Parts: sequence; C-alpha cells; structure tokens
Amino acid sequence: MLSTRLRRLLPAVPFVALTIALAAAAPSFAVDSMRILSPLSGEVVSGELLIEGSITTSGPTDLTVGLAEQRLGECGPFVIERSTTVAASTAFSFTVPTQRFSDGVYCVIALAADGALSHVVGDVTLVNGIDDFGDLQLPTLGSDSEETPAEEEVVEAGGPFAGISALAPVVFAATAALGMLVLVFLYVARRRLIE
Repeated sequence: MLSTRLRRLLPAVPFVALTIALAAAAPSFAVDSMRILSPLSGEVVSGELLIEGSITTSGPTDLTVGLAEQRLGECGPFVIERSTTVAASTAFSFTVPTQRFSDGVYCVIALAADGALSHVVGDVTLVNGIDDFGDLQLPTLGSDSEETPAEEEVVEAGGPFAGISALAPVVFAATAALGMLVLVFLYVARRRLIE
C-alpha cells in the first residue's frame, strides 16, 4: 500500500515533469533553425528564381543561398550563390537569375553560421530552354563575375551530429521525468522495506 505522504506527492509528479519540459523549451534553450519555404521540391522554375525562407538564431548571422546541380540524387557545388548578413529570427528572400543555366534538376541550398545551419531543397527543375552540351562552354553576354558558375567549390552542410541539437530539450525533459519516476519508485520500495 502507498503511504499517505506518497499519495500526496503523486499528483505533483506530472506537474514537476511539465515544469521541467517547459523550462527546457524556454528561449534560453531554443535551438537555431532555418527553412527554405520557396521553391519546394518538385517545382518547375525558370528565369528569375525567388528563394524565400526563415531563420531563427540568437543574433545576426551570415547567410548564403544558392543553386547547385543535382546529379544522381546528390547536390554538387554552387553554380550561383548570394550572401548577406541577416538579423536574428527573421525571414529572408533572394532573387537568383537562372537564365544562363541549362535545363535540369537543381538543389536550392541555404547555409548559415559557417555551415552549422543548413537546409536543402532538392528536385527543383529548371526549364529555360537551354540544352546541356556537356563540357562545351558557350560564350555568354555580360561580364558580371558574380553570376559566373563556381569552379570546384565544396559545400559542407554541418557534421554528422548537426541535427541532434534539436532533440536536446526533449531528451532533457524525458530524462527529468524518468528521474522523477525512479525517485518515486525508490521511495515506495524504501517504505515497503521499513513497514
């Protein structure tokens, strides 16, 4: 049988677990995040590509958004990119000219905080009416060096544990709740031994 004291404590266990979970989800534990909201996977685009998204950070951060060719399901290096510094917890919007790029499937990539934050939208189909001639380089009009494709730039989007930080508040709250249950169990077991 449960003692009177233990019966008084049992209703408080869910309250304590809820308090710990809310404390873990407080802004001090808030995790940085970023999402590309447009274009979405499977969309067909052409001309000026509007890339929109949102980013949640604790302070201003450098953000790079670009387009990369997708081959065999893998995203290659950027063929065009735009960079700027964005304020904490804000929306972002970039216009990327794609008229000079051949038709095909591309990835839209957003990188922030030196690659610690990233989001990739694959399977975006670009249709500009330009055929891909392999390694043949066709002359282009204009001399805007910022829009020329990158040579061999490698993009790393975080390490193998980059997404685990989002689980930290949940794991912390679950551990606290489990700890409370263990304490209640030990208290009950102790009371049984004493009686």
